[in-house]
Amino acid sequence: MVQRLVVIQNDPVGVAGHAIGISVKTLEGLEHYARGWPGDVVVAARVLPGLSDPLLTWRRRSDLPFDLDLRDVPSQTPARDGAAVTLALHQHDHACLLERDPRRLVWTAENPVRERIRLASADAGPVTRARITLGWMRRRPALRRMVAAAGGLQANGYPAFEAYASLARSSLLFFDTRVSRAMVQPAEIPMPAPGPREAQRSLRVAFSGRHEAAKGPLHAIRAVVRARAAGASVTMDVFGQGAQTEQMRAAAAPAGECIAFHGSVPFADQWVPTVRDGVDLMVLPHVQGDPAGTYLEAAALGVPVLGFANAALTALVREHGIGWTVPMKDDRRLAERLVELAQEPGEVALAGHRGIEFMRQHAFEDEFDRRVAHLREVAQL
Repeated sequence: MVQRLVVIQNDPVGVAGHAIGISVKTLEGLEHYARGWPGDVVVAARVLPGLSDPLLTWRRRSDLPFDLDLRDVPSQTPARDGAAVTLALHQHDHACLLERDPRRLVWTAENPVRERIRLASADAGPVTRARITLGWMRRRPALRRMVAAAGGLQANGYPAFEAYASLARSSLLFFDTRVSRAMVQPAEIPMPAPGPREAQRSLRVAFSGRHEAAKGPLHAIRAVVRARAAGASVTMDVFGQGAQTEQMRAAAAPAGECIAFHGSVPFADQWVPTVRDGVDLMVLPHVQGDPAGTYLEAAALGVPVLGFANAALTALVREHGIGWTVPMKDDRRLAERLVELAQEPGEVALAGHRGIEFMRQHAFEDEFDRRVAHLREVAQL
């Protein structure tokens, strides 16, 4: 047995000569594994066809602190032979990994079956949705058996943890975020006195994420427009881009310059300071319950979240009070809650403080330290 950690990487990598292209977030996580693991780290991944992905960052392969095994089917990597532990995403086509040293296999779980159904059927009609639901329900027993057979489980967020932790030999709840310790807003920021917001001071809200139906950007725009029509003083900044961007611009037209579109911006250098210093409230009405990092990133900056009552946000609000939820796809209630919060700066600030306290315990470095410690526990190192 060698002290090797094998990571089955779902995201493909780019290759250009001796250079390797990996997304910044993925690279930072893999580098943290390499720093914390007491042995070799091998990352098995597919090669990205084409080199057009703007989210990739490029490094010389020889400069990476881990070894790469690039192959069409990463789960077939020979690096698993004699490895101390393997980390892989909990998905149906990874069941083959259980054929070799299952007690030295740890799953990363993100979405239980009910959320996978919502993700897969977000834009589907009734017949297609029924077929998707039936297909996932047939897979559900096998997915549960996979957890029970493996050596451990790392669950990204409450929905996955609540669905699978009781089945696992060893489990860890973690929160996947790009927020470093240095980015977390100091908890000593002053709170406004209770009472109505000053007449000259608008509530500054923002939406951030991919402009696609699952993230609910049109719901956010419509809520702001309705809140303004009801007399609330609200301005909005919109970050990101996607298939619904032009629809969003059209929906925002009644608000004029009070809704500003910024496109995709660099996270650390621009997004973080802009949100920290210029946003009071994030409006993130996701219609899916996947563990969205934007909830956590906003909370770390002292910016609470208003959104739909999906599984992920409902749990964060229930357990940590980082914001508020309204019924799913209820644009009217979303706008009404926005009007109410525009009059309660103290309530907004208090939720912001709760988010800071939560994220002070779950910064990027802390989560990866805990994940590495859990892997060592499963590997008995």
